Amino acid sequence: MRKTWLVTVTAAAIAGSLPALPAQGQATPCFGQRPTIVGTPGNNVITGTSRNDVIVGGGGNDTIQGQGGNDRICGGEGRDELGGVNGDDRLSGGKGNDILRGGPG
Repeated sequence: MRKTWLVTVTAAAIAGSLPALPAQGQATPCFGQRPTIVGTPGNNVITGTSRNDVIVGGGGNDTIQGQGGNDRICGGEGRDELGGVNGDDRLSGGKGNDILRGGPG
């Protein structure tokens, strides 16, 4: 019984500290597109890839940075900081007081 309890606590602790993962299942669309990267309900720091990403931060205060490609970035609820770098990026902060920074493109 104790061993099971320790495994459960460890799994919960690890799950809370995982970085954003590629999207799976149903997620909130971003500019009408299915997300390729989805954050957790907590505070996230997400960096896009060199490809065209569709990133959804979810709840919490998120920091999301697009990289190369034509990215679609949606912060969701919370105070989010979103940045486009290169390409024809589109940013949407969502609910909360957000900071949006565009880049060249």
